[in-house]
Amino acid sequence: MKILIIANLDHASPRIPGLSQYLVNKKDFIRVITPITNPDYKKKWALGELDSRFFKIIDAPYSGDALQILRKILWKLGFSKGKSLTEQLKEKTKQSHSQSFLSKLPNFLLYKFQELLCFPDLEITWYKSAFSEAKKQIAIDKPDILISSSPFMTSHLVASRISKKYKLLWIADYRDTWTNNTAYPFSKIRKKLDLFLEKKIMARANLITTVSETYKTKLKEILPFEPIVIPNGYTKLTKPEKFMNEENDKALNIIYTGTIYEGYQNFPEFLLGINYALENGLLLESDIKVNFYGRYIHELDKQIHNLKLENIVFQNGYIDREDIFTKQSSSDLQLFFNWEGSEVGGLSHLKLYEYFGAMRPILVCGSIEDRVNQELVARTNTGHVCIGKINIANKLQELSQIKKDMAEIPHNPNMEELTVNSYFERSKLLRSEIIKILP
Repeated sequence: MKILIIANLDHASPRIPGLSQYLVNKKDFIRVITPITNPDYKKKWALGELDSRFFKIIDAPYSGDALQILRKILWKLGFSKGKSLTEQLKEKTKQSHSQSFLSKLPNFLLYKFQELLCFPDLEITWYKSAFSEAKKQIAIDKPDILISSSPFMTSHLVASRISKKYKLLWIADYRDTWTNNTAYPFSKIRKKLDLFLEKKIMARANLITTVSETYKTKLKEILPFEPIVIPNGYTKLTKPEKFMNEENDKALNIIYTGTIYEGYQNFPEFLLGINYALENGLLLESDIKVNFYGRYIHELDKQIHNLKLENIVFQNGYIDREDIFTKQSSSDLQLFFNWEGSEVGGLSHLKLYEYFGAMRPILVCGSIEDRVNQELVARTNTGHVCIGKINIANKLQELSQIKKDMAEIPHNPNMEELTVNSYFERSKLLRSEIIKILP
C-alpha cells in the first residue's frame, strides 16, 4: 500500500512513527508530511528504526504556530527560549500578586488570543504549507490511503480538503478529543463554532481511530460513526544500562519525562511524600534524586522550594526523544502520575506505554486510585503503586533500601503481556482496518 500521512511529528511522535513499524515491515510505502523544526529530527522523533526505503519524511515548512510572533517579542525582552513563556510570565507576577487576577492574566490573554483568532487551533499557520505539499506529493504518486493525526485539528482540516479534492480514502486519528474534551478551554460560543467545524470536517472521513474506549465513547456522541480503538504503545524495548550516579551511586534515581498536566496529575502529592519521608527519618537527602525532563512548570518549582527539596528534585527542560529513551532506560524508577481529572479510571496514558519500552520499573503515584493504569502496570508486572503521601514515603523507603542492598531495583516484566502493548502489534490492527476500507 501507498500511505500519505499528514501530522506534525513534534506532536504526533511517537504514535505515528510507532504505528508505521509493521506497515514498513510489510513494505507499505509511507510518506509523512510534517514541518521539520530541528535539523536532527531523526533523533528528536526517534526514527532510527524505520527503513528509509519505505518511510520518508516530507518537509512542509512553516515559521511556527500562531504564538510564534509573541514568543519572538518576549525572547527579545529577555525571556528564556528554554522555558514555557506562560510559566515565565507567571513568575514575573508571582511575588506581589500571587493570588490576584494579575497572576492569572498571562493564561487568560493567551486563551483569549486563541479563542478569537486561531481556528481551529494554533497550528492553523501550517495549513497552507501542509496543503501545498500534500498536492505535490499526490501529483508525484497518488496514495491508496490518507491518514491524519490530531491534536492539532489543523492536520484533519488539511486531510479533509485533500480527501475531497482527490477522492482519497481518509483515516482520521484522534490522539485526544476536541470539542467534548473535559479540558476544553474556550467559551460556549466558541465551542459551538468548533463543534460545527468538527462535524463538518469529519463528515468526509472513511474511518476514525482513537486511543481508548473512553475517547471512543465521547467521540460517538458527536461524530458520524463509531471510531475504532487503536491504543497507544511503546516503540521498542530499550536495553537498560546500569545507572551510575556520580555523587552517590546508591541514591535512588527517579525520572519523569514529558508533559505534566496541572490539575490532572498530582505531582504535589509525590513531593509531599518525599517531604514526609525526610521529616520522619525514612530517607536522607542523599538517598534519592528526582529529575524532571520536559516543560518547565512554575508551580512545580514553587512546591520544590516550599518543601525545601532543592537538593533532591530538579527541573531540567526539554531533551530529544532519543535522549529521553537513554534517561529512562538508565533510571531506577520511572515516575508516573495517575490521571485525576473527570475521566479518571478510563484512560491508559501514553506515558505509561513509553515507559514500558525503557524496561525499567515504574513508580505510580497520586492521591486517588486510577483503575485502568494501575491494572495495566499490575498485568504487565512493570512497577509499584503508592497512593497518598504516606504510602509514597513508605514505598520510597522500601525501594531505597533495595537499591542499597542490590545496587538496582529488580525488573521482571511479564514479557508476553508487554509485547501485546507494543506499537508493532498496534500497527497490525491499523493495517487490518485499512484493508477493510480499501476497494
